Amino acid sequence: MNSPTPLSPHCSATTPCSNSSSSRRGFDAGADATTTPPPLSSAIMSFGGVRHRPSPDSSSPSSASAGLNDSSSNGSPSNAAGISRVLFAPPSAISIAYRKSSVAKEYLATGGYADDSKKNWRKGHRKSSALTRESNVALKGVVLLVAAAAVLAVVLVSANSRSGGGAVSDLAANVRVQRNLVGSVVDTDATATAAGAAIISTKTKKRHDIPKSGRPPATPVPPNSRQTFYIDTKHPINRPIARALRMMGWRRVENRDEAFLIYSYGSKSSYFPELRSWQRYNHIPNHGAFNIKDEFQMWMTKYEQDSGDTVWTLPETYRLEDEADRSRFVHRLDNGGGMDSPWVLKKPRVNQGKGIAMLGPHTPELTTVVADVTAELAADPENAPKYIIQKYICRELTIQRRKFDFRVFWMVASLDPLVVLYHDGYVRIGNSDYDESDFSSTTAHLTTHTGLAAEGKGSWSDLRSVLTEYHSENRSSNPILAAIDDPMEHVQNQVKQALGQLAAAFKEPTFNTASLHDAQNGFGVYGADFILDQDLDAWFIEPQNGCGLDEDWQFRVDMHNSIFGSMGNIVEEVAERQEVGLKLDHLESLAPFEVVYDNGWMYKYEGYERSQNKGGCQLSGRAKESSGDGPGEVAEATK
Repeated sequence: MNSPTPLSPHCSATTPCSNSSSSRRGFDAGADATTTPPPLSSAIMSFGGVRHRPSPDSSSPSSASAGLNDSSSNGSPSNAAGISRVLFAPPSAISIAYRKSSVAKEYLATGGYADDSKKNWRKGHRKSSALTRESNVALKGVVLLVAAAAVLAVVLVSANSRSGGGAVSDLAANVRVQRNLVGSVVDTDATATAAGAAIISTKTKKRHDIPKSGRPPATPVPPNSRQTFYIDTKHPINRPIARALRMMGWRRVENRDEAFLIYSYGSKSSYFPELRSWQRYNHIPNHGAFNIKDEFQMWMTKYEQDSGDTVWTLPETYRLEDEADRSRFVHRLDNGGGMDSPWVLKKPRVNQGKGIAMLGPHTPELTTVVADVTAELAADPENAPKYIIQKYICRELTIQRRKFDFRVFWMVASLDPLVVLYHDGYVRIGNSDYDESDFSSTTAHLTTHTGLAAEGKGSWSDLRSVLTEYHSENRSSNPILAAIDDPMEHVQNQVKQALGQLAAAFKEPTFNTASLHDAQNGFGVYGADFILDQDLDAWFIEPQNGCGLDEDWQFRVDMHNSIFGSMGNIVEEVAERQEVGLKLDHLESLAPFEVVYDNGWMYKYEGYERSQNKGGCQLSGRAKESSGDGPGEVAEATK
């Protein structure tokens, strides 16, 4: 199958769309590591490499350190204490490293050089002519510049060594590091912000070839608020974000009114009316339109019908609270062979594997599900729970007989114009053997087990290893697989197209600035869950507004650094461009994210069409058993 050739303002001979590790720039600390992934035959729990368990006191400020000096060679903390040191480090750990150097110590402490011979050398020339004095002043300036350049080079090389070349190899990241270094030499905010403004001006001049957007310039971010963020690190789930931003040189502030970037785990409606025009908050009003399963299905189906663009990744789904959808589902059961297939009943407004029941083919629960839901709606139309029912995805791909799904991340970088980005994710593996012929247990068909035994996890490289081996072993017997050149790229392309379609579908109900009050733009980082079948077709299960950020594996620490460090740089660059009325094409801070939607342009997996001759489930006697849960039991289980 051919690789995609999207006609995009973001893709050219010099700006490829590829997301391969060889073409990435920016702070990608290991979400798609270049090291050889473990073989498929290795134990499931070896996925993800080093297990990372924060110690009980890892959040204590008493374990603070001056920066990144104790981090592992790949730029991420090697243990729980490392995380604590980075989280509670001063605002710019890199600038502290500069201050610790011998030259900087000497200069900052004395206002000059501490060496007496140098002081005497300068003193002996004070009696020289004015011309000589001017020459000495010039020479002193040259010496200082050379010393500063040498220290800067040492720090950049050191940072590059710690991060594996990920962050500082990118031009935009270098500019940001330089900005922090220049702003940290003197302990005055005015000097720091003036230096930062000078570099921003230089960057803007370098963007002379970027076309104007035609929009009025946005309100400039006040100098003292550039690269500042407000976040509540008392909530453990926020700590990876704070760490990642600080590693990129951002400064945390205690006053929300002074912060450029405002971050909270849950959306706080009280924040929106208080936002200033130049502030950016990581939540978008009405995100429930995509975060709630029935709303997600409704808007995606509407997009497909209105645009004629087939959403291949969307499972066959019916919204049972909708009378027309109920009628279609009844027809599907009675006349379309629906009774021969297993189905999944879901309560739309809960997550984490709750509110789900498996309905096997020809079971009493499947036979009566529509009547049961209709009775609930008639009894209490206002408060009756809503349900969706989806056709079960048959012939799912497994990892050592365990069911798995994968979560990717996507970012709304701008609402006006709408720009949506994609980022690789990770794998979640079920904790029991998978048997699609047995529907008597719901938990056996889940990969997220909140409150039960923890699921296994794997990195993006682990997934690549699984797909490569599976494709190699089965392409000769499966003509669909035989048409695929690169299985990982094939899966990613489907996901990127699905996220582009998601952006288009929710542009009207969600992705707009109508509810932001005075804020001129907004952003957000979200998740999306997919599963794969044995043809390597991806199925879009649901998007996620709030994603767990546990760091029980080292690869997740690296992944969070990549996602949220880049997030800050992208939000900053969008603001800088809009301040001077420039378009958002070819963002310098983009990598390791990729554009999937930009102001009407949408990623398209060219040449891809899903086969209509897909096999069904491998059913047996127990396939005609259900988990025993109907609508009533599902509703009760989620109270």
